[in-house]
Amino acid sequence: MIEVQDIDRYVLSALNRQLTDYNWFFYIVTQLGSPLALTLLASTVFLLGKNKVKIFAIVLAVGLFFGIVLLDDTKDLVKRPRPEGAYS
Repeated sequence: MIEVQDIDRYVLSALNRQLTDYNWFFYIVTQLGSPLALTLLASTVFLLGKNKVKIFAIVLAVGLFFGIVLLDDTKDLVKRPRPEGAYS
């Protein structure tokens, strides 16, 4: 029986077994949400955009900053170990 706490691991292992040819796609999607990609997006939009778009870029940058802080704090609180075979 699968416990509720292990559902994420079960889904991840099932996807890894079934979608091995699409690992490059999921890597790119993951990198699009990285702080570097979002910072580049916010910077580009801020430099090239009009007033309302610049406000969007500022909101994106501030949200990114607080998201990183919140994520790091949550990781420190939970301290769940990396799954076996995870990239480090």
